[in-house]
Amino acid sequence: MLPSYCCNLLRVLLFWVFSFSRTLGNYSEDQCDWNRSGENEDPSLRMVQQVYLRCTRGHVQWRYPVSAIRISFHFLDKNTDFRLCIRPAPNSLGANVYRDIPYGDIIPLILERRADLEYLARGVPHRALKEKVDAMLHRTRPQETQCFDSREGKAVLLLEAQENPLHLHLVTSFDYVLEPLTENRLELYHNYNDCRQCNATELVREFCAADFVIKSRLLDISPDVATSQNYIEVLASHIYRQSNSVFLPARHNHYQGVVTRPLQCPLVKDHGSYLITGGISLGEAKAGCLVRFHQAQRWFRDMTERGLNECDLSGVTDYPR
Repeated sequence: MLPSYCCNLLRVLLFWVFSFSRTLGNYSEDQCDWNRSGENEDPSLRMVQQVYLRCTRGHVQWRYPVSAIRISFHFLDKNTDFRLCIRPAPNSLGANVYRDIPYGDIIPLILERRADLEYLARGVPHRALKEKVDAMLHRTRPQETQCFDSREGKAVLLLEAQENPLHLHLVTSFDYVLEPLTENRLELYHNYNDCRQCNATELVREFCAADFVIKSRLLDISPDVATSQNYIEVLASHIYRQSNSVFLPARHNHYQGVVTRPLQCPLVKDHGSYLITGGISLGEAKAGCLVRFHQAQRWFRDMTERGLNECDLSGVTDYPR
């Protein structure tokens, strides 16, 4: 007896193979957003629509999901590899999202919260159920951003609609962003999911190349099991770099914002200052290195004296104690 997880994957794979030759027609879009409704489509046709998007960022919204869509992402220069990140809307429901990779393999990224709907539906009349579902959809529930690297300049998502016998107004939606891959950024990405402490060489590399670098105190740490992230509220006294404005002006010439770190990474709030580096994707700042500032100063002075600094580190080495 196969586990239900394997059965679900097998079912989706068979559906995809069966439907590939009966597509609804290719859809190539130079705009960045894709918005479509399946309200008037016949689910018995089991068609897979092909969608091609060539933007670095945008939004996908699929109302009344029916059958499936296959979305291919790539740059105008098809030889450019990139990292694709998607962030589901808090009220996204109606379809499972899979990563589709060569040779017919699929990897689940976002599985629809079917259990939520089934729980609400127990013994509830249709009209009352609709009110409960509407209330659930308007709740703010954070969803974890999912990222993966392209292969040969292309990344593909397969969205499979789930059954909707009550004809509820379900919407599957997410934001996406494509970030070009370079050797330095590949190394940085690994740090963002790694709990170990950065060493001096890694910290210098992050300081010189990361999306954001700040000198900051930790105000609060909020663990979130739903997204497997710690949300860390920070108060920065100095911003060395931020590629997007995720840290906003606060009182006394400080900046305030939130950075995330994997839930499994231990972290204790104290009153010291840290040098924090990381990446910014879809408006979310992910911490890469988080090192006490006085330790970073010692490391940077040593690296500078030995000629191992990859950029100007004086903003840290000369910072007043």
